[in-house]
Amino acid sequence: MAKSYYKTIQGVRYDRALLEVAEERKSSQRDGHIFEKDAKEIVELSKDGGRITETELRTLKYISENYYFTPKAAAWFVDKLADIENAVDPDQFDHTQPLTQQHPELDQASSPLPEKYLSTVTTTQLKKFTPVEEPIVRISHLIWGILLSVSILVGVVLYQGAIKEIETLELKLSAVPSIQELEQQDYDVQRERSALQTSVSELKKKVAETNSEQAQYKKRLRAEKVRLSSVSSKITKLRSEVQDLRGERSALQTIVIELKQKLAEQGPVCYPSSICVW
Repeated sequence: MAKSYYKTIQGVRYDRALLEVAEERKSSQRDGHIFEKDAKEIVELSKDGGRITETELRTLKYISENYYFTPKAAAWFVDKLADIENAVDPDQFDHTQPLTQQHPELDQASSPLPEKYLSTVTTTQLKKFTPVEEPIVRISHLIWGILLSVSILVGVVLYQGAIKEIETLELKLSAVPSIQELEQQDYDVQRERSALQTSVSELKKKVAETNSEQAQYKKRLRAEKVRLSSVSSKITKLRSEVQDLRGERSALQTIVIELKQKLAEQGPVCYPSSICVW
């Protein structure tokens, strides 16, 4: 069974083709908005031989009230709406159903054209149409609101942290000496540095003198070692000679003893001079 040319929503008849095109354009966009080129295509599609029927006009207004348009598309639609209404074929108006009664209550979950653009809509045949303002709750708006609140909260926390850090830095800066104090400290350090350099120079001089004395001491030590070696050699030689002399003395002592024994055995020897020797 073929679809009807019209689509009835809450007892009001609309152009099915226009609604399907609007839904298709909405679904093709990630954020569900209708762009200016989409709005132009929908309006061009509504024209029938250069004229627009009452049902098509009603459908266009329904689309403007129940779908989200980009700001540029909304501005274009408002500018063109008067021309669109002038293009409506007056012979095709359904006078049994006034236009003011042909707009049902809007679906609050839909995405209408912004009210600031709808307020400018007028018709040539009917009184000015003012849609009933109803709050529209969208999940995306709720998410953005939550994100905004979280961002503000994070910003406040970061701001408080920055304030505390600034106070800490100010305390640290207050503890830093002034420029005059730093200059005085620098002057004192320079004086101490100069004194230390003088001390270092004197110490280097003393070290050089000490090294010279140490070299002389080493030279003397080497000479003393040579002399000591020579003396040690002489001592060794003398000890050997003493040992030989001791041996000779022992031999002479032995000979003396033997001679004394022999003399004792022979008795006294008397010489012609009447001298006797034992």
